Amino acid sequence: MPVVTLPTRLLAMRSRKRTRGFSLVELLVTLSIFAIVLAMAVPSFQSFLLKNQARGIASDLSRSLWQARNQALALGRAVTVCARAEDGGCLASQDWTRGWLVYRGPATTAPAADTLIAEVSREAGALTLTVTAQTLSFSGAGTVSQADRGTVNFVVHCTQVPETLFNAISVARNGRISSQQDRGQGCD
Repeated sequence: MPVVTLPTRLLAMRSRKRTRGFSLVELLVTLSIFAIVLAMAVPSFQSFLLKNQARGIASDLSRSLWQARNQALALGRAVTVCARAEDGGCLASQDWTRGWLVYRGPATTAPAADTLIAEVSREAGALTLTVTAQTLSFSGAGTVSQADRGTVNFVVHCTQVPETLFNAISVARNGRISSQQDRGQGCD
């Protein structure tokens, strides 16, 4: 019996058609694995973003507090840090989430354009910044002016879960600024 062979060119075309692209089953398996890996990674990534945002808030606040203390020492007079109101003045609140002001003068005076040292504003989000005082004033000696208050604590925590602490900054009566970081596990 004679063996019939196809021309080489026809065989090459046939084999290329078989290996081109993915089958539907291969595509579905790959997409399923990708979806599972993505579902496991998203919560971790959200927690990572929140921790970085909390570090940023704490870093900005710590920088502002150091700046206020250094300005008080340099000027030899009171410098105050307070919660930022929408109109650019001080907000009588212990929620500093929307930002804060640093200005020359005691806490009993309102900040004016010529006394403003720094202004930090931010949008409200998943994190909240609360303080144990509405204002914090450093005297010309660099100590906390409101001596009856003791230590003033600034706490960055989740808006939905207030007991979840991310960062904390403390200012002692003597003006010493210290911080604790990364105790938060997430806002779940």
